Amino acid sequence: MNKKGTITAVGLGPGDAELLTLKGYKALQNAGVIFYPASAVTEEGVSSFSLSILDQLQLRVRVEPLHIPMKSKEREQYYKEAFEKIKKEYDAGSNVVIVSEGDILFYSTFGYLWKYIQDAGLPCTLIPGIPAFIAGGSLGSQPLVEGTNPLLVISCPDSFEDISTQITSNHSLVIMKLSKLTDWGTFLENLKSLFIYCGKGRSGNPICNEQCFPDLAFRRVPYFSLLLIYG
Repeated sequence: MNKKGTITAVGLGPGDAELLTLKGYKALQNAGVIFYPASAVTEEGVSSFSLSILDQLQLRVRVEPLHIPMKSKEREQYYKEAFEKIKKEYDAGSNVVIVSEGDILFYSTFGYLWKYIQDAGLPCTLIPGIPAFIAGGSLGSQPLVEGTNPLLVISCPDSFEDISTQITSNHSLVIMKLSKLTDWGTFLENLKSLFIYCGKGRSGNPICNEQCFPDLAFRRVPYFSLLLIYG
């Protein structure tokens, strides 16, 4: 009877490979195969933020995409197929590592795969990563939260009115997945609270705060962007 492999999930952090944890890096080095989420897999190439982080590490390990489109009515079927690929390698005795940008259980692709792994009763080691909003907060001139002040995190807001109702003086606000709305430039220009916008401009370079007004005017922001509003 073949010996089963291992499964480890690693959070890759916000994008800078140097922000990957040492424990996560060691797991990647010892992997037999690394699975990474990809929103598109075609003959022309692969679209994957996680792969761009792995490329920085220059690992000598086989990497395989898990094709999971960001918008699909058959999304659950893609997760099921991704899990079957993982299980096949595990059953063959491979040391399987599954990666996801940010932290593995914070708005992460892995969170959906985790349910399949648990239902199958497979052992899995979880190695957390630095969430993007923690890295973004390091760009600020003051603590994101302190003392007994709360922190509110929302994702994919439906309107700027919804966001405005969440802005108060006693808590800071983290907004993830901004791309659903347009005209963020106007909203931020009129915002009276201190904030940090983290994303990439049209030049591909990171932008934040007052630099983002003209760049964000009447266009959709990248999916991997976020906004921190201080309370």
